[in-house]
Amino acid sequence: MNEHREALVVGINRYPLLKDTTTRKPKHLEKPAADAEAIAQILEQYGNFRVHRLPEVYSPEGKRGVDPSPTSGNLIKATTLEVAITQLFNPPGSSIPDTALLFFAGHGLRKEQGGVTEGFLATSEANPNRGKWGVSLGWLRQLLQQSPVRQQIVWLDCCHSGELLDLLDEANPGKEGKAVDRCLIAACRGFEVSREQFQGEHGILTAALLQGLDPDTDVDGWVSNNKLADLINKEMSGELQRPIFHNSGGAIILTDKTHGRQRQVDPTLKGTCPYKSLNYFTQEDAVFFFGRTALTDELIDRVRQDNFIAVLGASGSGKSSVLRAGLLYQLKRGQKLSGSDRWIYYGPFTPGEHPMQSLGELGIGNWELGIGNRELGIGNRELGIGNGDGEILPTKILPHSPHSPHSPHSPHSPHSPHFPHSQRAILVVDQFEECFTMCQDEEERKEFFACLLRMVAESNNKLCLVLGMRADFLGKCAEYAELADKIDQHLVTVKPMSPQEIKEAITQPGEQVGLQVEQALVTKMTDDVIGSPGSLPLLQYTLTELWTEAQTSPNRHRLTLESYNQLGGIEKTLPKRANQVYQSLKEEEKPVAKRIFLELVQLGEANDTRRRVRREDLVNPQHSEELLEQTIEQLVRAKLIVTTNEAKSGSSKPGVILDIVHEVLIRHWQELRQWVEDNQVALEKERRIEARAKEWEISGKPEDDPGRLLQGALLIEAESYVKDYGNLGLLDGIAQEYIQVSQTVQERLNKKEKAAQAKSLILLGSLVVVSVISVGAFFQWGVTTRQSTIAKLDKNLTRSRDLLPNKPVEALILAIQATGESGSSVFTLKKVLPQVESNLDNASRDARERNVIKRHEKDVNSVEFSLDGKYFVSGSSDKTIRLWDTKGNPIGQPFTGHEKDINSVAFSPNGKYLVSGSDDGEIRLWDTEGNSIGQPFQGHQGSVTSVAFSPDSKYIISGSHDRTIRLWNTKGNSISQPLIGHDAPVTSVAFSPDGKYLVSGSYDGMIRLWDIEGKPIGQPLTGHEKDINSVAFSPNGKYLVSGSDDGEIRLWDTEGNSIGQPLTGHDSPVTSVEFSPDGKYLVSSSA
Repeated sequence: MNEHREALVVGINRYPLLKDTTTRKPKHLEKPAADAEAIAQILEQYGNFRVHRLPEVYSPEGKRGVDPSPTSGNLIKATTLEVAITQLFNPPGSSIPDTALLFFAGHGLRKEQGGVTEGFLATSEANPNRGKWGVSLGWLRQLLQQSPVRQQIVWLDCCHSGELLDLLDEANPGKEGKAVDRCLIAACRGFEVSREQFQGEHGILTAALLQGLDPDTDVDGWVSNNKLADLINKEMSGELQRPIFHNSGGAIILTDKTHGRQRQVDPTLKGTCPYKSLNYFTQEDAVFFFGRTALTDELIDRVRQDNFIAVLGASGSGKSSVLRAGLLYQLKRGQKLSGSDRWIYYGPFTPGEHPMQSLGELGIGNWELGIGNRELGIGNRELGIGNGDGEILPTKILPHSPHSPHSPHSPHSPHSPHFPHSQRAILVVDQFEECFTMCQDEEERKEFFACLLRMVAESNNKLCLVLGMRADFLGKCAEYAELADKIDQHLVTVKPMSPQEIKEAITQPGEQVGLQVEQALVTKMTDDVIGSPGSLPLLQYTLTELWTEAQTSPNRHRLTLESYNQLGGIEKTLPKRANQVYQSLKEEEKPVAKRIFLELVQLGEANDTRRRVRREDLVNPQHSEELLEQTIEQLVRAKLIVTTNEAKSGSSKPGVILDIVHEVLIRHWQELRQWVEDNQVALEKERRIEARAKEWEISGKPEDDPGRLLQGALLIEAESYVKDYGNLGLLDGIAQEYIQVSQTVQERLNKKEKAAQAKSLILLGSLVVVSVISVGAFFQWGVTTRQSTIAKLDKNLTRSRDLLPNKPVEALILAIQATGESGSSVFTLKKVLPQVESNLDNASRDARERNVIKRHEKDVNSVEFSLDGKYFVSGSSDKTIRLWDTKGNPIGQPFTGHEKDINSVAFSPNGKYLVSGSDDGEIRLWDTEGNSIGQPFQGHQGSVTSVAFSPDSKYIISGSHDRTIRLWNTKGNSISQPLIGHDAPVTSVAFSPDGKYLVSGSYDGMIRLWDIEGKPIGQPLTGHEKDINSVAFSPNGKYLVSGSDDGEIRLWDTEGNSIGQPLTGHDSPVTSVEFSPDGKYLVSSSA
């Protein structure tokens, strides 16, 4: 501790004028002086306090102490004590301590007069009979309120000391707008007397204080005010007197066995925050990278053995950090893998919108690796390769070697891959999912994949390719067989950190800069993070916030649980920060910030992801470059977005790339989630228009080629977008110019067409032929019929477009009808009109996209319609159930009560109830207003995977991971014993239509039939080779259908006989099967 800390300890034994009312003897005390001296010594020894004593005496050896038997000249008077306390809490001049502590042991007095009660610290001249009481506690309260000292500590071991705290609001640190930390402890309540120990050297409170202040007994080696309060409460729980506490503000470190000395740290790291907020760790940050030793070692071992590694993990699991600060850092050191410090390193880079271009910018020559015909735009960079996201990575290479991959004199042919004989190369591609989220060119994507795989295959095992990708994009890779096979064979999964690894990630970085983390904080943060694979960025962000807050407090070398609780914990910290930043913006900046965040979100079918945009593309008439600049700067400084310089591409001027700092902001900031939900349709349309505008810009902004401009329905849609959503300011400048040019050209074409029609009529009128009447009639019939057909189609198109925002399915039906009418009118129209084709395309797209309902915060695991078809219910991994109408509007509030993921939901046939099953092992019954009915159904010893109602709505069946099926009534009472027969978790259960039978499917690959009493019927139905995921009865109850991980669907009779051959066609596990209402068809879904 380097802060200025002052303490005043007072121990008054002598009270010559304070007489006992019975014996008339002075009420002297024996222990206050000893109490004060003991407190003084521990504060000097472990608290780094400069201690002033009253009354003070020097021993013959010259040692200071509290005088137990002061002479008359050394007795403490009220004026003396008031001056000393004022000097402590409100000293003159600028020498204000960071921390001030007052300890008083002695008599306390209570004055009651006229209904007013006041407490006093009795000094030696106290004599209530003569109006002398001592120092007023009311005055002390006011002094604390006016004090400029940041950390104020008052401990009173005397009678009636609780008077100081009886009106806590008077000492509220927020009253005067000052940031004040306070620790006030009184030995007893205002109406109580304080007592000394019958045995021992000290008063009861002082004894507890001394025990609690000893840092040698604390697990962290230091004691805060909050820890001290907890210990005193425990120690005095059996005493007659009750201590009173008031801890407010931040934590105050009272004692520390290290005397506040920091461990020896690297001078270059002093003052450095050891945590990374929402950014990943780079190689330069490796000194602070802890908790991933085992994973790093596994990756190094894979590099030693293989030439391809796919590192997959959840968003926020730390993939980017382990690749940079773990794998690459250790390889370049060469201490874990011999010779790796002499290898060549390319990247890490991110694919971006044009992955082939990003690859080329690394300096890997296509002449060298034979990576395809596309020009990569390779520069001459050698040392210091850019990674595509602003990081410069020094790469060891022999610059003058003729065999260097950068040497312009390489003797090898363009299609003959070559690496230096004794060196290996590592190519790292991070955020590989950008190939799907950002690259919209399917051909370039395929070429990029083929290029990478060819480089690996043709490098003679000298190149090792390392990919980092979010695990939820693995399914996208399945569409590319060769890539998918490689990933399957060389997969490394980034698993959630173990509790020990999380503790290392919290404490070890701090140790590098002399920072101590309270053990209680470590335990709490570990508990909050464990089991949440995407929470590591939130952990780092919260630690960064704790560190930042500590730098402005006297405890700048410690992180405490108190501060963590004040921040709101892991998940509330970032949204809280985002809200604070947004609200701090100027009014004109807020809509710009809202637009920026919306633009940085890539809409997805299930989960939204991050999206990068060019700053220059955001400029439009509503948002000037200057306004964008100042808003972006605010968001960057707040670490909510990041900027990187765009690499120069061709002749275009490089710009600045904006990116949201991490996807946790998309997932956890409710304000942003609401913005996205409210503007989903606008964003989808905006990006379609901008994509067309981009193509127009690339082609040179031609105005003489109507095919490249907006026409017909596309132009009408764009004009409608501007009318409905133009105030949002989402469209970039190029898109707005594109619409304006399209409108201008369309107006010119319309005028030209009208002029041509007028000319044709004049020409027709001048023709003199025998059949003039019939020819004119035929021509007029053609014009009239064509115009009538177009008018009718335009009417349908307008109706379709009007329906599209709210009734997308009806809009799609009209669009299909219009297409049919247009196609059948070829005699008059010659072809299907472009605007009709465009409307069909838009309607089919919106009908699909608009029916995506996003309200749950995590995966939706189960949905079911009510029997009348008016409503449906959904259950999610966010632990909530939601009720919806068929338009996707939520009804009421989410149903809450489950503590873990919800796996299955079902409507009762009478429409009155809902039932849900969860990973918490419970089944819950609800009414349709979301009220829980009765107590949760308990009995399963594992996750409940499937629930269903009987046809009469009286019974409920459930299946569980505990391998059992249970039958319940609606009161939650179990009917009969659990149904036992499966050898693995039960995944699916169903009632027969007559309610007499049950069917169940399991991971053991078997289907079982049961009667309503729980007795098995016949032998298990076998035939599937893998897990059963779904079973269902036919509407007539005569047949069963099942779907399995083996990709097959099987049909059975109720005797257990397989009917026909298995139904095949799915390439992946069959996840759900169901009969059509008439029993004639089957529907199935696959993963």
